[in-house]
Order: sequence, then structure tokens, then C-alpha cells
Amino acid sequence: VKLWDAATGRMLMVLCRDQRRLDLRVQQRRGLAFSPDGNYLAAGGKVWNAENGTEVIALHGAEEDAVCLRFSPDGKRIASVDLNGMLKTWDAGTARELLAVRVDEKVSRPTSFISFSPDGNQIVSAGSDGTVRLWDTNTGAETMTLRGHSDIVRAVNFSPDGKRIISGSVDGIAKLWDSATGDELLTFRATSGMASVAFSPDGTAIAGGTLDGNVVLWESITPAGGYESRRNAEVARRLVEDLYRKCGSYDDVMRQVQGDATLDSPVRKAAIHIADTYKWKDADTLRSDAWATVRLPDK
Repeated sequence: VKLWDAATGRMLMVLCRDQRRLDLRVQQRRGLAFSPDGNYLAAGGKVWNAENGTEVIALHGAEEDAVCLRFSPDGKRIASVDLNGMLKTWDAGTARELLAVRVDEKVSRPTSFISFSPDGNQIVSAGSDGTVRLWDTNTGAETMTLRGHSDIVRAVNFSPDGKRIISGSVDGIAKLWDSATGDELLTFRATSGMASVAFSPDGTAIAGGTLDGNVVLWESITPAGGYESRRNAEVARRLVEDLYRKCGSYDDVMRQVQGDATLDSPVRKAAIHIADTYKWKDADTLRSDAWATVRLPDK
């Protein structure tokens, strides 16, 4: 583990020189976390003084198997999740184990990410079964399960105010949830599977890192009229995409949408608007098809 100066890029120190164990971790693990005050670094099941590089404590049982480490917001606890799907919390001062609970039954593809709520009373975990789960940090009880992803959830995080949760999955979808009710607020689509997600410090934006090497940004401000308009727009967009695959032209899509009495009025209106904005593609397709039929005479 190497520590670098963020301003100059100069390497400050090497905290661990066991190359074999480091190589194992960097491939698939996220076992690095600074304490909130920046004075300590949890890495590889140990806690280091970030100023002088000395080892402070060792989290016995987390040295080999920890795939993710996180400090609580007050810096008094450390949470880890391991290859066996066990979530543990530790006293950051004494290394005493405070809690142990299994969060993921699919140990062949264990939970790879956890995050504390801003008040430190909950931990959210990313599930290999496509779920997002919330846990009480005092009792270890599961308080909520959020379902909606179709593949492994790779990353989760609370918003700065703790009212929302963002999750990112290998299915290429990021979802925004209400942390109190479990309601799904918004769905964001990425260019490929999600590898990481995070809120901006003010909570107004969400950044996502994708498995194909891109970074995407989404607005996360709650609209004045609530999230309903955005949900209608997402339903309308998916409807237009599905109909276009069947019909082959946006003119036909518009006719089908206009004639579908089962659609809610806001969704129908949004779908017609979306299809209308893409009608130029119909003309472009016809032009390409026409040129494709032109053949030069034989010499």
C-alpha cells in the first residue's frame, strides 16, 4: 500500500511490503479507507497512522478475507465485509469485534461493497443476488431489502443527508432509493455495468464509474413536483424503444402510442414527444436504403 501527496504526486510512504498479499487484493478488493479526520488508514485488515506509517491495530480475522473496509462517520468504528459474506464491525481504538452478521449467502460471489449512513446507525450492503440491504449497526438486524436490479450490485452509498441511497449494478443500471421507505425513486442507465457510485458532497449530483472505463454524471436534485414526471419519462422512453424495435419507424410508433387507450395520459404525451423528436431518423434510414439499391451499370 502506497500513500501519495495529492497536490504534488510525490509518494510519501509504503505501508505494507508483502507483495504477494497486495497483488491478491488489488484485483478485486476495496480494502482501503481513510478515517474521517484523515489521520488513519485501514488497509488489509490493519489500521495505520497516515502521518508516520506505523501500524496501530490489527483487525484479527479481516487480514486475509476483507474485501471492503469502511470507517464510521465519527471514526469510532470500522466495518468490514469478507469473502464469506460476513459483515463485521470493530472498535477503531481497541480492535475489539463488536458485531458479526452474514449479509450474503452467495459466498462464491460475495458482497463487495458496504457503506455507513451519515449518522452511523445503518450500513448498506451491495448484494451478489441483486439486492441492496440495510443493517442496524447496533443490533445487526436487517432492516430493509431493496429489490430491483437484475444482476450483482457492485456499489452502494448514502446521500450526504442520509435520505437516499444510490446503488450500481453489473446490469448497467443505477437506482436511487428512499432510505426510509425503500421506494425506488429513479433509474439511471449507464454505458455498461456499474463499478462504483457516489454522491457529490452537496448531494445534488451522482457520479458513476462503469466497467467500460467511463464516468457518468446524473442530477439527483428532487424535482419540485416530485419524481413522478421523471418516472413517466423513463417509462415512455422504454416504450418507444420497444415499439421501435417492433415497428421499425417512429411514425408507426407514434400511431401505436396515440391509439393505445391503456396508457396513462402523461406517459402517452411523453412517448409521442420522444418519438416525434426521432422522426428524422426515419428519413435518414430511407435515404440510406435508397442509396443501397443504386447499382452502377456494368462496363
